[in-house]
Amino acid sequence: MLHCFTQADRLKTLIERKRQDEVDAIAAAANAAAAEFASRMPIVEDLDAPRVAVVPQESLSDSDRSSDDEPEQPKTTVLIKKYDIKHGQTGCSYQKLFGNHLIGAKLIKIRDPYFRTDYQLENLVELLKVIAANKKPEQQLRIRLVTFAKIASEKIEITSNLQKIRIWMANNDIDFAYKFSTTLHDRSIETDTGVTIRLGRGLDYFQHLAKDGNEDSRPCKATNIEIYKTIDGQIVPNRVL
Repeated sequence: MLHCFTQADRLKTLIERKRQDEVDAIAAAANAAAAEFASRMPIVEDLDAPRVAVVPQESLSDSDRSSDDEPEQPKTTVLIKKYDIKHGQTGCSYQKLFGNHLIGAKLIKIRDPYFRTDYQLENLVELLKVIAANKKPEQQLRIRLVTFAKIASEKIEITSNLQKIRIWMANNDIDFAYKFSTTLHDRSIETDTGVTIRLGRGLDYFQHLAKDGNEDSRPCKATNIEIYKTIDGQIVPNRVL
């Protein structure tokens, strides 16, 4: 009886092996047929896939190379002017200190948190006068102001005054806009020509308004003003220009 069971087990094993060989043969034939069928099918382009032209690197001409092949131009920011203004010093009008650095800009960004009082707003108006006077008639110019208001009533009052300035600027063909920031602290003027003017006290570095209309006669508070220039792709000497 045991011998019969052994023979039956062997026979069963042989049958299972034969079936497995047949299954493997059928699967191999099916895979070969599928591969042959696929080789006769037209290639369908994936329109959503990024298109990359495979070109030998040495065959690319200068006109064929994309900007990605060029190394990124270095940017150098240098200090071009620094003013250490003493208390009571005169001769420090906006035009004299940095008016020329704003000439030619198409976008000027002013950041100053303090335009709460009339004389602080007058300082802003004086700066805008300098910008408007240096602007060419055909020049497109945008000015963007970022400032701060402590409470809602203060924001309403500042907004009312800035709206008047906006209308005045529009009459001078200058696009003036403003917004409020709750985190603003630094005071600066930036241009799209790469100039950054860092104002220690902001625009409010004068002791009082000019009584005779001469801004250079206004005595100052002690402050520092630094003017930086960002230059692309140039080697700048290690010195103040």
